[in-house]
Amino acid sequence: MIWLILLRFILGQISVTPDVPTIITLNGDARPVDVVYQAEDGEQITIVAHSLADEPIDVTLEILQDHQRLAFNDDHQTEREGLSTQDSVIENLVFSAAGDYIIRVNSFNGAQSGDIEVVIESIPTSVPCEMPIQSGELTRNGQFSCTLSVDSESAITISARDTSSTLDPVLTLLEVLDEQLTRAAYNDDHTTSDFSLNTLDAQISDFVLSAGIVYEVQVNDFSGAAGTFELTFEIMP
Repeated sequence: MIWLILLRFILGQISVTPDVPTIITLNGDARPVDVVYQAEDGEQITIVAHSLADEPIDVTLEILQDHQRLAFNDDHQTEREGLSTQDSVIENLVFSAAGDYIIRVNSFNGAQSGDIEVVIESIPTSVPCEMPIQSGELTRNGQFSCTLSVDSESAITISARDTSSTLDPVLTLLEVLDEQLTRAAYNDDHTTSDFSLNTLDAQISDFVLSAGIVYEVQVNDFSGAAGTFELTFEIMP
């Protein structure tokens, strides 16, 4: 870890941590400013880039890994207080793998200069699932997760039903072991005869849960849309 910090210092890279504001300065020379975020596997965050200049900067915000863009925002269009319309926010970004990610900040035309505050908001880990029915909501590019476990080996059917007519739910069941997540089951667009579900709803059927193992249930939208959903759990001993 020490060698990595020294390397970043030599390269002039700025590291950011959750809930600690970082001030970066644009010089108006068309060059962006990059900061580094070291993410954990499966971590979920929101990134806010807020102009501190007297004349607000039209901020752009980009997330990259290995030179590939993972997310981009210009003009956040959220209901967050304290932001100008030209600030940027990337909400509920989920990192599929641990590693270093680049947060790139610039102005829309590259010509504006001034200070910008960058804040990483860490999203809490999973809470226990509410049985037998749980309502949930997804924001843009968001993910919902909850955990479950059983005292004796049981079969379970989990359904994710869109209640807002805006979602194509994707349902994932992961096994949690030694803080590592392993995919145990997955479904997008069920093919069952369950008439309570729409065509694009998801269902994992008759999966056998092992006693004493913690499982994480994840719901997201296939294309990153926002909306509401309902999870149902049917456990058969």
